[in-house]
Amino acid sequence: MVRAMRLSDLTIEPRIRAPWAAIDLGESLIKHFWLRAFALYLTIALPIFLILRTVLGADSILAILVLWWLKPMFERPLLHFLSMELFGQSCGYFSTLAKIRQWLFTRALHGFSIARLTPTRGMMAPVLLLENADLRTYRQRAKVLGIGYSNTASWHNVVMFHFEAFFYLAGLALLSLFAPDLFASQVYEDFTANRSNVYIDAFTLLAMAAVAPFYVASSFMMYISKRIELEGWDIELCFRDWVASTERHVQATGLERTDA
Repeated sequence: MVRAMRLSDLTIEPRIRAPWAAIDLGESLIKHFWLRAFALYLTIALPIFLILRTVLGADSILAILVLWWLKPMFERPLLHFLSMELFGQSCGYFSTLAKIRQWLFTRALHGFSIARLTPTRGMMAPVLLLENADLRTYRQRAKVLGIGYSNTASWHNVVMFHFEAFFYLAGLALLSLFAPDLFASQVYEDFTANRSNVYIDAFTLLAMAAVAPFYVASSFMMYISKRIELEGWDIELCFRDWVASTERHVQATGLERTDA
């Protein structure tokens, strides 16, 4: 998908950035789309989670573990619309859902299995979804794209995990503050016994949905930054601008000579 886009439509400055600078750009970018991304995430994740709770039992912790494993599935619509927005093609909430066949089934088996536990999975997700790479190509691309970025992408995973944990624990802390009796009688007992609870599950899902847009956007910007570095997008655009300005100069000169 990205390969088919026109570089002239890029909505960011195409220049080489350090990995953490690319992450910072992603954080700034998602601020404009966070609500849409949050809604998209919950639209896909919430029904699946309710089905899991019904099938596996309301007190089973397995439902939330399966939901955690399926996080790449819920992140795909976010990556899809961000890739469109990055190249100047507006993609709203409903139009993103309407294109479910494009972002859900493309290399889904690989994305939800082998690539799931890869420390750099966020940065490499566009290779599967946007480039539609097979397993062999994915490994080659991941090796090349990871040069100079893999360590940062791995630490980025760790940082985002801690943000999720912070929001989750903050939700439980607020519940204990405003409903201490409820927290003591139900939530705390289930929490210490490693049992599922509707409040525990709700805070877990909300924490995942709140952090996911930042994770996807910053990972995507690392991918884009590495491609700019490898493929010289900045040089290509400068060359195109130079050619265009030269053509305009020649045309203007020709018109002046004709008038004379």
